[in-house]
Order: sequence, then C-alpha cells, then structure tokens
Amino acid sequence: MRRHDRLAALAACHSLLTFASLDPLSAYRSTSREQRARPHRYGPMIRDLVAEAHPDVLRALWPPGARYWMAAGITGDPMVRILSVHRGPLGQSGGEDLSLTYGCRNPDDERPASQALTDALRDTPGGPT
Repeated sequence: MRRHDRLAALAACHSLLTFASLDPLSAYRSTSREQRARPHRYGPMIRDLVAEAHPDVLRALWPPGARYWMAAGITGDPMVRILSVHRGPLGQSGGEDLSLTYGCRNPDDERPASQALTDALRDTPGGPT
C-alpha cells in the first residue's frame, strides 16, 4: 500500500468488497482466486491485506455491526479527505459514528485519522468471520 493516502485505498477496497457481495470475510475466503481478483485493480491489494491478517485491517475491510465507512476527497484541496463511519447498511444509515477531515500529504498527517477509524470500529461488537 502506498505510504500516503492509505485510508483512501483501504476505503476503496472496503467498498469494492461490499459491492461485489464479498462480505463477510468468510464469503471472500470461499470464492475462487479468479473471483477474488475481479474487484477492480484492488484485487491484489485485498488479497495481500487478507494474507497479512492484521486484525485492524480486516476489521476495516469487513466492519463489524453493520458499519460502512469511507474516505473521500470532497474539498478543493486534493490532499484533504473526509473520513466517516456510519451505522447500518449503505444507503440506510442508522447514524454517523465518526466524521473528520484529515490531510494525506504524508503518513504522519494520516495517522490520527487511521487511529480514529480503528477506535470507531473496535467500539462495535463482532468482527470478521
């Protein structure tokens, strides 16, 4: 994963898994290698992240408790992102648990947002299965 803008790449992986119906982790693991490679250009990245099996990364890819999160550029500055975590399925949000803006010029700028995401997702029971 690139040294900066890691949250945006991880968010893209999470979104692709959700839209490809490869949720939860057990659904992803039960697919063929070809099916796992399908989710856009992020297929190899997802495969590598799953192989590393870092619990916080797996939780971000498959958030517990019907959570959906995203990191997106919505300001005029191409190096500023908004990070948000919502309860409930996408489009049927039950509330926002986290919303903050962060810079992605370097890893140090992004680190507090990454920690906030980890904390928000850890506060929910359950996890990847």
